Amino acid sequence: MSGENIDSISLVHKGKTYYHSTAIIKSLILLGGVYTSAGLFFLVPKQIRDALYKLIARNRYKWFGKHKSCPLIPKEWIDRMI
Repeated sequence: MSGENIDSISLVHKGKTYYHSTAIIKSLILLGGVYTSAGLFFLVPKQIRDALYKLIARNRYKWFGKHKSCPLIPKEWIDRMI
């Protein structure tokens, strides 16, 4: 998928790029703590995970609403930002 124009979340970690559900799961694992348990979702086949990811992405505004501005991140997360 490298170089493609993709409408998805992406994560670049240690030179490798992750997309869709894999990017979400890997991001949660990298947060550490209780979020590392998200790794269990790797047991679900990628096709199923990505289908669920796309379903949520298509309906997120309908289900969760849309904000006029981005929420501020917690101060303890600032050192994690680029």
